[in-house]
This record gives sequence, structure tokens and C-alpha cells, in this order.
Amino acid sequence: MSTKQEFCVNTVVSKLLTDFVQQRDFSELRETIESHKYANLKCHVIMNTGICPNFTTWYKILFTTTDCVIVQDVLLNCGDTRFGVYKIQLSEWENVFGEWIDENHDRYQDCDEEFRNGMLSWGANI
Repeated sequence: MSTKQEFCVNTVVSKLLTDFVQQRDFSELRETIESHKYANLKCHVIMNTGICPNFTTWYKILFTTTDCVIVQDVLLNCGDTRFGVYKIQLSEWENVFGEWIDENHDRYQDCDEEFRNGMLSWGANI
């Protein structure tokens, strides 16, 4: 009886396909994100700057896809005419996430009001 192992090309190819082609399952994270309306996120990570690493700001969760979440600024920056919309890879979510702003959060009312008022909060005549 021989205990010699043989090289199998099919095993190597299937292992490569499994490890590198198959996408990670983010379904649980997506469900969590979709169950919330607003979040405090680290804006310096979203905008790819090193500025204000401890600064978070309000974002509205718009929707998720299989591999990313799309968020929108709650607050319009002075001088801007549009709210920023950003794509965050779900694989990077832990680096960006600060905290949820749910109805029991002490700033929820402010965040929700700002989002609903939109450009009106800057006195826009729309």
C-alpha cells in the first residue's frame, strides 16, 4: 500500500477559484445596515483625506448592493448646491462606521430634521 500523494491540477484550480473568485457573503451586514436610517461615519475615510481622523458626520443610508452601501450627506456644505453621495465597500465598513443614529439617539431629531429640510436649512429658495 502506497501513501504517496499525487498532484492534482483540478484540486489546485478549484482551490484557487474558491479562495479568489468567490465573493464574501455580506448578507448579515447588509441587513444590519438596511435596518438603520442614519449613521455617524468617519468622513475623512469616505473622502480619502487624512483630515480630522476623529471627526464623524451624519449620513443617510440610501441603499446597499451585494458589495457596497450608498450613503448621502445629511448636511449640505456651505457653497455646495448638491448633497454628496458616496459608495462605501462593505469590506471597508468597519473602518468607516462610527455609530447608528436611531430614534433613541440624542441627536436623532436634529439629524432627521436636517435631512428632511435639505437645502432649506441654508435658506435656499426652491
